[in-house]
Amino acid sequence: MNNNIWRTFHKHTSISDFYLDYDPSANYEKEIKENYYNSKEIIYLNQDINHTKDDLKDVLLKRKSKRDFDNNSIHLKELSDLLIWAYSTFDYNSSLNNTVPSAGARYPIEIHIINNSIKELEKGVYHYNRKKKYLEYTNDIEMTIDDIVNYCLNQPFIYNTSAIICLCADFNRTISKYGDRGYRYVFIDAGHIGQNLYLMATKNKIGIVGIGGFKDEKLKSVLRLPINEYPIYLFAIGK
Repeated sequence: MNNNIWRTFHKHTSISDFYLDYDPSANYEKEIKENYYNSKEIIYLNQDINHTKDDLKDVLLKRKSKRDFDNNSIHLKELSDLLIWAYSTFDYNSSLNNTVPSAGARYPIEIHIINNSIKELEKGVYHYNRKKKYLEYTNDIEMTIDDIVNYCLNQPFIYNTSAIICLCADFNRTISKYGDRGYRYVFIDAGHIGQNLYLMATKNKIGIVGIGGFKDEKLKSVLRLPINEYPIYLFAIGK
């Protein structure tokens, strides 16, 4: 096993004189094509959002990772609020604004949800459409909680989670514009979304914890991701 893969990757995505002479963005497709998911059902999310004026400093100080989930599930309305504010677009002050920045406005991240115990949703896998603000029911696979725990490297706190939010990356969207350097930008984009998820969860008293260790190919298969899309960052949510 090569223990220096990260060094090789880091070196080859470092900016050098050669890199500055190379313009990978010259021929990139400016139109961002949406990925297609074979959905069985569409669930529109609640957009009657309560704009309470929480002090951002207070929310930042209360932010923490929670692993001691109980058996009380969150509701679909709470999931809607979490997703829409973490990663969506809004007409605001006569312009279209996104709740997160993205390198080159490429927005390579797609969100998928594995439902464990949210009662208003069937168990299975959903894709979140951030532009249209709905969930697509993409996989009604019979998954036990033991399966989900196994995919997440047997971390026991998974047993009592309401759902797993999966940030997945279509790397080509960003790399087509920035070349290999764009690989780094994709993870920065995921970090922006992750912080929004943490802050919205804190504001709404939802427990959340980020997960970086999981079985990549197993998860990719269960989520039924397109060939060019990969899971990169997970979040367990619950009460």
